[in-house]
Amino acid sequence: MRIATLDDNLVSIPNNRFLTEPVASSNAGALDMLVQIDFHIGMDQDVTRAKRIVRDALTSSRYAYSGKPWAIVISEVITESYFAVRLRAKAYVLDVQYEKAFETDVTERVLQAFREEQIAAPAVLHRHVGAPLGTQGGQ
Repeated sequence: MRIATLDDNLVSIPNNRFLTEPVASSNAGALDMLVQIDFHIGMDQDVTRAKRIVRDALTSSRYAYSGKPWAIVISEVITESYFAVRLRAKAYVLDVQYEKAFETDVTERVLQAFREEQIAAPAVLHRHVGAPLGTQGGQ
């Protein structure tokens, strides 16, 4: 059996594998599939407005499948270089072949609306390696 991946690679899987080993499917053979898209905003930004923007982009995309529920999960996240509020959008695309088009459509519209509404990205923290504690930039 041969399967084309989203990045257009062709993967060959021996047929006997399907008979002897467990097989996983992200959409169980259905045309629609859950897509998850993360957006990060600064801790001091308006989460309610940001959530509305993400919701509007999700639900109005021409690639969205409205027959299944969507959700936006909000959480605080900490990485190596910033603190942020993550808005994790979860919605179904109407056909798996449009997964990346859906993700791109939603992301472009959310980023544009964030700029228009002046919702800022997380601030990146900078450290000066080797600076003594209690000093700013080794001053």
